[in-house]
Amino acid sequence: GRNNTLVIWDVVSGARVKSYQDHRSNVKSIAAANGVVVTADKDGLIVVRNIELDSILVKIKLTEAVSSIAIGRNAGKIFFGTESGQFLKYNLEQKVIESQLDNGRGQINQLSMASDNLHMVVGARDIKVYDTESMSLVKEYDQVASAVIAAAFTPDGDNLFFIEEFAPKATCLDVSDLDIAISMNFRDDSDNIPPQIYLSSPAKIIDNRVVNYESRLVLRGSVMDDYGVQELKINGIVTPVKENGNFVINIPLSMGDNFINIEVTDINQNTALKKFVAVRKNMDGTAYDPSEANNYLLVIGINKYEHWPQLYNAVKDANDVVSILLGIYDFEFSNVTLITDEQATRSNLYNTLREFVNKVGPKDNFMIYYSGHGYFDEVLNEGYWVPSDARVNQTGDYLSNSDISKIIANINSQHTFLVADACFSGSLFNESSRGYAENVEKFRSRWGLASGRLETVSDGSIGANSPFAQTFIRYLKTNEKDKIAISQLVQYVKIEVAEISDQTPIGNPLKGVGDEGGEFVLYKKQ
Repeated sequence: GRNNTLVIWDVVSGARVKSYQDHRSNVKSIAAANGVVVTADKDGLIVVRNIELDSILVKIKLTEAVSSIAIGRNAGKIFFGTESGQFLKYNLEQKVIESQLDNGRGQINQLSMASDNLHMVVGARDIKVYDTESMSLVKEYDQVASAVIAAAFTPDGDNLFFIEEFAPKATCLDVSDLDIAISMNFRDDSDNIPPQIYLSSPAKIIDNRVVNYESRLVLRGSVMDDYGVQELKINGIVTPVKENGNFVINIPLSMGDNFINIEVTDINQNTALKKFVAVRKNMDGTAYDPSEANNYLLVIGINKYEHWPQLYNAVKDANDVVSILLGIYDFEFSNVTLITDEQATRSNLYNTLREFVNKVGPKDNFMIYYSGHGYFDEVLNEGYWVPSDARVNQTGDYLSNSDISKIIANINSQHTFLVADACFSGSLFNESSRGYAENVEKFRSRWGLASGRLETVSDGSIGANSPFAQTFIRYLKTNEKDKIAISQLVQYVKIEVAEISDQTPIGNPLKGVGDEGGEFVLYKKQ
């Protein structure tokens, strides 16, 4: 503190980093620990500031000036000594003065904590040691001739040094009878095990994402290491850790994606990282208006293969799906893309899918219909679409579920609905389901419907639709409601196809591409 200004300097470069004018009168005392700086002025105003967050945590007003400050380990407790000899303990988490006692020997010039975070030396016109938990007097020393202006325990807790106001040297006291425990850890170059990070809140992080409807995320957990934790940083901010390794911090969230990075380092410089995304949403979902949404449609049908057996009905299925959606439902010709046969090369399929990343907006919807060969690699546990130019047994020529999912995850639509009439297409989906609710389209969704699980599926009789496409189209054509939810369509197709064929369709949210519990609702043209 200089006058009434707090100045922060970089001790390496010598550059002035920041300055704050939190006081109207001169700052008389200051203390800092783990990114927290406490300043007190002559009028009794105390300001506790988090330098990393660049914010004031609390302001405290006393009736007299604070002459000395000490911060407990991890900044959970702050201790003050006043000009009249009052000794106070402040709980920063609860923002209350826990206890206050009269030291009885005039102005307290020095407060200093032992390494065990339990013993505190109070220097005034005498030296006293207090228990910081109970705030009870542990021992008093009378080898003092004038006011004590500085005092500190040695790291091992066996000795206490102090300096008097008019003395030319420091005095050492033997305080080994206090049995101050050594809580310091020591480096061990053989240690290469990083600390462990455990999160208790938020409780449910799925695919490294969690949805939050409040303006702040309560991040609570613990960090552990056999040799001792040196530092915890959350989004680059030094975060206090309690003696038992627990920590808690409230993180402000902006609407949308908020990236949370947890980094903990032990005293041997081993580092552990944990990252996830906190997605902040409105309690009622996004302000979605289906009348303003563009419905994009990509339909792929492949009969003619260069190297694989020919199919007979995939192109008819694709054309019929386009016709029914354009004719009855709220799709416009300009937003429909149809790819068939020789157009459906791997390069063209991938690039066309990728174009929708820039084309589809956050208030729009996107539907994909694929009819063609499918393949499943049991070694890699990966499913594929087979493009028209793909060679047999050459998975590098196929379009993998991983590639499809990655593109879908980057399409920032309100709803995405993927329909796949191909062998082994069921490997895309989660094994879960949920029912439709009236307000569910306000929440983003990523649903899929496949003609079968990990099985071969029928192409149907020559010149007809496949059993899957036949059922899919029949439901869309015969529906008499003004709107239908995807879950209703999915349920109908699953039951009907299973009854008329040996295949078992599956329809559920897609794996790990941003589904948030919503559903795509198809509206009829007005």
